[in-house]
Amino acid sequence: LRTAMLGIGKITRETRSSLEANMSMYARVAINTRDYGLSQREVLDFTKQLNEAIILSGVTAREAEWGMVQFSQGLASGALRGDELRAVLEQLPVVSDVISKHFGATRGELRMLGFQGKITTQAMVEAFRAASDDLTARFGKTIPTINQAMTVLRGSWQSFIGVMDQDLGVTRSIAAVLLTISDNMDIAGRA
Repeated sequence: LRTAMLGIGKITRETRSSLEANMSMYARVAINTRDYGLSQREVLDFTKQLNEAIILSGVTAREAEWGMVQFSQGLASGALRGDELRAVLEQLPVVSDVISKHFGATRGELRMLGFQGKITTQAMVEAFRAASDDLTARFGKTIPTINQAMTVLRGSWQSFIGVMDQDLGVTRSIAAVLLTISDNMDIAGRA
């Protein structure tokens, strides 16, 4: 668990993305690829590659979340097809491109491959493994935004608080102080 959490934290920092979203993505990938014997390292790598592709897609957080839910449902069912495939094609263009390249097909041809059940979980894992270097290189050329930096800071803060609570049990005390300050802010504003 500690290795997974450290890996997710690293992915969060490297991809300038949400800790919560990465935890959720990792859990979905781990659960939905369990039958393929992937190591924890491979699940973390797949999570990072998928995250890079989602960010490179340039979609909003809501679109990314919706696309990821549909993608994970495809992983869970063993193949990406139907509504799940349609959502990925529409919401996550770079994810679609990675899969297209793996099959040597256009995005349009992916619909037929999906109908035939050929876009299996194993094929998706292989597609992202093959695209890893390209995704990382392309992502490395992106420019961090202030919003991304704030997202990473928020995730780092959450991790720090989690470690402090686990090691020292201080979360309750910090929360009590913050609530006291909040309760008294209106008094300070009138003074």
